[in-house]
Amino acid sequence: MGEIDGQDVVDCDGRKIGTLEDVYLAAGSSEAVFACVKTGILGRRHFLVPLAGARLSGNHVQVAYQQDHVKGAPQFEPGATLDFGMEQDLARHYDIELATSPVGDAPRHESARALEQLQAQAHEMTKHANELTELGDAIQLARGQRPQADDDHRGAHKPQDEPRRQQPPSP
Repeated sequence: MGEIDGQDVVDCDGRKIGTLEDVYLAAGSSEAVFACVKTGILGRRHFLVPLAGARLSGNHVQVAYQQDHVKGAPQFEPGATLDFGMEQDLARHYDIELATSPVGDAPRHESARALEQLQAQAHEMTKHANELTELGDAIQLARGQRPQADDDHRGAHKPQDEPRRQQPPSP
């Protein structure tokens, strides 16, 4: 996403529509389906435009729709979840085919920017968890105790945790 983020988005005639704010991917894949375009002098208006038929050209993304058509689409809050109702509004506006019914409660399109942020947060959380594990090991060493193995930190099953079974009496 970083290589195209902030690029100009132009219409099928080459007129500038706005600036690329985000890309929405098909859930569970890296297929870019919609672009979130920031428009206006202050950049307060955002619209989604289908990327089918779009071309990446040097310093801009050219979409297959005219400027007025894109700016007539329902406004959209960047980073928001693209719900089924909004998908249907977009399908009607752009006269495109999308799936006709929602698939459970899961979103079918995800913000690339939000996914990048979640991945960064997961990386930071893993890093902090590792730091806490190392700190716990250092405290145990300072107390003269042997640090627990990684499996112990994860709550792995240990044979000594099982209740002792009584041996049947010998005849």
